[in-house]
Amino acid sequence: MNSMIFLSGLVVLLAAVHARPESRIVDGVKADKGEWPWQLALYVGTRFNCGGSIVASTWGVTAAHCVGSAPNSYQILAGTNINKISCGATDCVIRQLINATRHPNYTGIGFLGFPNDIAYMAWQTPIAEVSGNINVKYVKRATTDNQIGKNCYVTGWGRMYGGGPLPTDLYEAKVDVISRDQCRKIWGEKVSDKHVCIHDLKDFSSGSCNGDSGGPLVCEVSPKSWELVGATSWGAAGCNTSYPSVYTRISAYNSWLDTQAKPKF
Repeated sequence: MNSMIFLSGLVVLLAAVHARPESRIVDGVKADKGEWPWQLALYVGTRFNCGGSIVASTWGVTAAHCVGSAPNSYQILAGTNINKISCGATDCVIRQLINATRHPNYTGIGFLGFPNDIAYMAWQTPIAEVSGNINVKYVKRATTDNQIGKNCYVTGWGRMYGGGPLPTDLYEAKVDVISRDQCRKIWGEKVSDKHVCIHDLKDFSSGSCNGDSGGPLVCEVSPKSWELVGATSWGAAGCNTSYPSVYTRISAYNSWLDTQAKPKF
């Protein structure tokens, strides 16, 4: 995936390991059609930029580092696993943004851990929940931080490996949520309680990469019931999956998101 903070000008950490915005799913597998129906793609004009999640009919969530320009310069693509903005009305949903608001305390500084890397985005015409050729479902936001040991996945259209191509198909990877203390052993004090870290504890082969930025980390709370735990934020340069990827913790920002969304729930 192509926009996780693995950007240029990053701070060198841990002997030449850089913290950068994330942009892809490394060592993932193709997602089944309709499997992650809240996934959206964020475009700048007709250029793919980031991932995101649909939370309600007229709004969603992405990373702050994914936006920053005029809202009408962005489009979202939803309802499909195929990342093509040229799709037809029977195959996908496209909306132009009318709001793309970064958290007011977002700081794009690597040695601080890119704090408050979250953005609210809204569109005018509602997107209905639907299944079939187009698949859309609003994702419930997590309200707690007790995801360790749960069944969790990251999804996106980020690069398949560092410097690799962007896939057309949506990819998924099963990951493990780790504790803040575990994450800090690798990334240090820049990891706060407003972050959530993921790692592939099975064989350290899967994770996020460039292009996955802003996209969802979801965990299963009951059979086939998922909640949005994180938005892809940053990780190691080159999409090195031996290091944890770091996500913005959604539950830390629910009040701010609700304030932005009123009266559009």
